[in-house]
Amino acid sequence: MLRFIGLCVILSLFFAAGFYLGRGGRFSIPKELSDLKEEMSFKGESLHDEIASTRVRMTLLEAKDHLLQADMELDNRNFGEAEREIALAEQKMTKATELAKSAQKKPLLDRLMPIAVSLKETRNDVHRMDPKAKTKLAGLEKAIDRMID
Repeated sequence: MLRFIGLCVILSLFFAAGFYLGRGGRFSIPKELSDLKEEMSFKGESLHDEIASTRVRMTLLEAKDHLLQADMELDNRNFGEAEREIALAEQKMTKATELAKSAQKKPLLDRLMPIAVSLKETRNDVHRMDPKAKTKLAGLEKAIDRMID
């Protein structure tokens, strides 16, 4: 008798499982698959954008590093090395603008262009040994910090 009741419970469980799977239909699995594909493509695009932003930030950090080195060289009255470091920072800023263009980040690009122009002016000031160059360098460092954050 106990075996008969157990057999009935097991058969009813199998019947309920079959009914549930049959009611969902064959179309639920492909629909779930297409939803997952859409979600993954969206996540892939957002990940690509995040990687592009990270590359721009890394390049800006490298430019800031060169500006800090130039600041130290100005403290040591080594204007030639300071000018060289600013030129390297300009190259990094050019690379950052190219990365922003390729990532199609227009607002970021609009904020990068004035800093690049100011870097050229600062390098000319260092070349002329202008005492205001140190102040301009500090302003550029702050501007890059705002861009990174």
